[in-house]
Order: sequence, then C-alpha cells, then structure tokens
Amino acid sequence: MKKVIVLLAGVFLVMNSFLYAADKPEKAVKSKVKTEKAEPDEKAEEGAKSLKTGDRMQVIKFDKGELLADGKTNKFFETSLSKEKAEKGTMYSCKAILKKGGKGFPIIEGIKGKRGDWKDYDTLVVKYFLEGDKPMSSGMIIADQESYGEKWENWKYSSYCSKRYTFLPGENTWNIDLTALVTNGGRNLDLANMRTVAAYSSDGREEDYTIYFQAIYVEKE
Repeated sequence: MKKVIVLLAGVFLVMNSFLYAADKPEKAVKSKVKTEKAEPDEKAEEGAKSLKTGDRMQVIKFDKGELLADGKTNKFFETSLSKEKAEKGTMYSCKAILKKGGKGFPIIEGIKGKRGDWKDYDTLVVKYFLEGDKPMSSGMIIADQESYGEKWENWKYSSYCSKRYTFLPGENTWNIDLTALVTNGGRNLDLANMRTVAAYSSDGREEDYTIYFQAIYVEKE
C-alpha cells in the first residue's frame, strides 16, 4: 500500500512540473503580444506630433517683451515695443527706427534652440508696416550656425545666403521660401540650426525709415 502511495505521489509531482513548464511559455507569449500591441500606439503618438498645414512657430514674441536685433540699440537703429500697428489679436509690435547712413539692421539675431529649428516648416513670414510713402530696398543676409564659424569675424560671402528685398509702404508681408535657401557658395542652409536674418546695404541708408514689425514666424504650408 505504501508503495502505491509513493508511486502516485511521484506521478503527481511529474505532472505538476510538466504543467508548470508548459504554462511559462504561454505567459511569455502573452507578454510578448502585449508589447507588440503597444508599438502601434507609440507610432500613432509620434504621428500626432507631425505638423499640419498652417501650423506656426513664433520666432520672436513681441507680447513677451522680445525685440528685434536682440534688443540692441545704437546710433544707426533703435528698437522698442509699440502698441501702434500691432497685428490683430496681439498687444505689441516692434518699432524699428532705421537711421540715415546706417548700413545694417539685424531683424533676427543669434537665435538658438527650438526657435532656430525650422526644418519642419516651409516659409519664414515677416509682417510689417512701413511708415511714409517711400519704399526701402536692402540686401538681406540669411545665415545658419555654420555661416558663423567660431567668430563673427570669420564670416565669408560664400558662407551665407544673400537676397534682396524692398520693404513697401503700408502693411505688407514678406514670405521667404525656406526650401530654396542656399548660400552664395552653393551649400544648402541647415534649417535645424538657423541663426540670423539681417538687412545690409553697403551704401548706407539715404534717409530715416520707421518700420513696425508685427509678427515673425515660420509656417507649414
């Protein structure tokens, strides 16, 4: 009788071990299935972050107290916040007084981080109001981090993109196609590391100009 009991106990232990071993892979499979099911959700979350047509990123926020030219003022230009000519829905514009004889005026200067990452956008939009009845024509410099080199003095004509733009009297918009920005040396600008947009004229301005900059942003087309 004792032998029978011992034999039955041994059979029970073997069967129990077999069932436990068979159960482990099943749990592993279930766990794997759960992991695989999570992947589409992660991809959907990434897709939700993609930009839609009309999405914008403000490069300079006037309502936050930010100014053109990084807030600098000198004998050739002055910048200040103004409630005049502000874009609808905003409080301030940036008033820029560009003085006679001045050659340059940095609109966007030395931006970094997210504000300088334009790679997912198609257009840089500059909205402005030029006082008076005379247009202001100027050369424009558009530059990325590589344009700078290690120092400002290292700039070369071949390292940045040159354009020409005429600011027209009244309220207007200047749209810059980001996909077409190429340096004078033939290099595509690095849109993930943009730094500067500046007006520059080798001859100097013939008179004073006052421009109210209403908004500066990049936009997805």
